[in-house]
Amino acid sequence: MRLLRFARNDCTLKVATEIQYLETEQHSGFVLNPKSKIPNNLMAQRIFYGWYIVAAGFVCLWISVGIGFYSFPVFFVELSENLGWGRGWTTAAISVTFIVGGLVSPIVGRLVPKYGARNVVLAGSLITSGAFVLLGLMQTLWQFYLICLALAVGLSCTGTIPTSYAVSDWFHKRRGTAMGIMMVGVGLGGLVFVPLTRKLIDAFGWRITFVIYAVFVSLVLLPSAAAVFRRRPAELGVLPDGELRGETKDPSEALVRKDIASTRYAVDWALRDAIRTRAFWVIAGAFILATFGQSPILVHQVAYFQDIGISPEKAAQALGLCAFLGIAGKLFFGAMADRFPSRYAMALCFGLQAGGTVILLCTPALGSPFWFVIIWGFAMGGIITLEPLIIAECFGIKSYGVILGTVYILTAFGGSAGAPFAGFIFDVNRSYTLAWGIFIATYAVSAGLSLLAIPPATQLRPNHAL
Repeated sequence: MRLLRFARNDCTLKVATEIQYLETEQHSGFVLNPKSKIPNNLMAQRIFYGWYIVAAGFVCLWISVGIGFYSFPVFFVELSENLGWGRGWTTAAISVTFIVGGLVSPIVGRLVPKYGARNVVLAGSLITSGAFVLLGLMQTLWQFYLICLALAVGLSCTGTIPTSYAVSDWFHKRRGTAMGIMMVGVGLGGLVFVPLTRKLIDAFGWRITFVIYAVFVSLVLLPSAAAVFRRRPAELGVLPDGELRGETKDPSEALVRKDIASTRYAVDWALRDAIRTRAFWVIAGAFILATFGQSPILVHQVAYFQDIGISPEKAAQALGLCAFLGIAGKLFFGAMADRFPSRYAMALCFGLQAGGTVILLCTPALGSPFWFVIIWGFAMGGIITLEPLIIAECFGIKSYGVILGTVYILTAFGGSAGAPFAGFIFDVNRSYTLAWGIFIATYAVSAGLSLLAIPPATQLRPNHAL
């Protein structure tokens, strides 16, 4: 293989002029094969198909997170009061969803490269829809716990692992921006489904509302996933970010441009190598502590605001506004990660959340929840965007799904522990003050850990399947 040397900023890049970078089910890469046929309609296409992947991921997250997560604080009040389960045991059931979702994440991470995001999302949609039907029929606490197990599997299959994997395959240079746009679906889901859930419960009751959501998932999520998702850019004859194979005279130039623009994503780590690095455990620790604070604040804020004299409607509006401001946060932190190392964006995100929680603690004196919402809601949008980005930045794409899934297992314990922790503190003290103070401290430690999330040494690692 003949090698040409391209100098840029006094650095030498070795690039092969005869490239056949084969696309396989196990490896995400380019197919620079002049014999491949590119459909004429795609050659003339002005909109890169990757943006349709972003749109499909947007819809998946809008529904799965909006209904499967953001609506539950509203249901939580109804279930704990009408069925007499108490806030601690009710939020513990929601924590089961976090734990099981984390445990199945590496499995989902393996299934996506093997069967494609499309098939995984379709299966998850069916499971999620069935779980919502059962929630509308449940009578006892143990049934609630059991259904939450199934719901966790369905939400994992329609959530960030398959969608972020697909987007990471289709975008390299603008991965942070594309991921941020897709993650806007999460915030928009909260903005739409929090007040909608309140209105549906008031009109039809919580049981019928669960069934309505089951039908909605089937009618919207299933066709969206079936129609749009494709496995690789090569299936449509393009490179990541929309470059066509015929755009350069020398096919090596396309690889050089991509390599220069995306050096942070150049090294693929296997899971068994990644878990031996400090970066892996620093990232996991930062997100464990951050989700330990974020999840209970989301789950309990509606009840907390009502406890301090804020009306149920205004409390629900505050949660919805949190989700809305999270949209701006997702776009901001995604774009920031395109321009600076993701660890700096993480530190800023967690620092702002610590400050927002201080304001939450002072809300009774301020008399309004919206000062908290502005700071904390904006920063909240960064977590779900930055977690997949820092994994791709530090460990590459080949084992991305299983590495991200393993981190999700660990962060699930933080998220699942936080909600019942705050609930039991309230049951004992009839106040959330102690819980909010602890979460301020965990956010501060998360911000400090984030600055240590430096990508491991970039020597070539063995690229095993695990």
